[in-house]
Amino acid sequence: MIRTLVGAGLLLTLTGCLDGPGPDAGGDGLAEPDYTGGPTAAGLYKGLTNNGEDVVGAVLENGDYFFLYSADAGDTFTGGIEGAFIGRLSATNSDLESSDDIDFNLDGAVLSYDLGGAYTSGQALMGEVNYDTEDADFVRFTTDYDDQFDQSVSLSDVAGEYTGDTISRAREEAAAVIVEADGTLSGIDALGCTLSGTIAARPNSNLFDIAFTYEPASTNDCPDAHAGQGFEGWGYVDDQEQALVMVAQRPDDREVATFFIGQP
Repeated sequence: MIRTLVGAGLLLTLTGCLDGPGPDAGGDGLAEPDYTGGPTAAGLYKGLTNNGEDVVGAVLENGDYFFLYSADAGDTFTGGIEGAFIGRLSATNSDLESSDDIDFNLDGAVLSYDLGGAYTSGQALMGEVNYDTEDADFVRFTTDYDDQFDQSVSLSDVAGEYTGDTISRAREEAAAVIVEADGTLSGIDALGCTLSGTIAARPNSNLFDIAFTYEPASTNDCPDAHAGQGFEGWGYVDDQEQALVMVAQRPDDREVATFFIGQP
């Protein structure tokens, strides 16, 4: 299922149970370049899956990572997102690996998987998502390093209001998210579900740490999985697309996640 951007941005909220294959799992593999490793796999990456889907994401210095995927090439910032891979990997020499990470798919499925792959520092990264399914479904993606990652960004650079849509399994509503230069983060949807929190620049990259809490259900109309709950994650500004990208999970429930892509 493709979720289409409404207005200038998109806020996606997913909850679910472990069920079914992920983003068009299976298919032919991609040709692999040679990977030579290096001191770190950290970076911002853009590429494609073996099924032609867009992949955009980042690996942090501690191994935390997220990769958003869209239904078709070129759709991540302009048309639709199908979900995201989120987890923590380890990088040794040229090899990547992780286990029991989460694929949030907009069809309603929340899937566990193991990740294998390879990288060359500052150049490229390949990942293979292997699902714990009877058919041994997999998705492979190859990406190139985006040197926007090397450009440190201040909060004043991203301060402003971003409008879009908030989407959960239960509903879809118009929404606005505001980033303040002092690190304050806030948002509200058309039904009055509000969030408040913080955004902080990470050193030596264009990434931000974000943390926010939805107000209790007694004070507004938030979905049950969000009301009164805290979320933590990351964000960055894509200069090429003029877009703010944000990804967050509930620390106490990895099966609940929120994504945001929007223009000022």
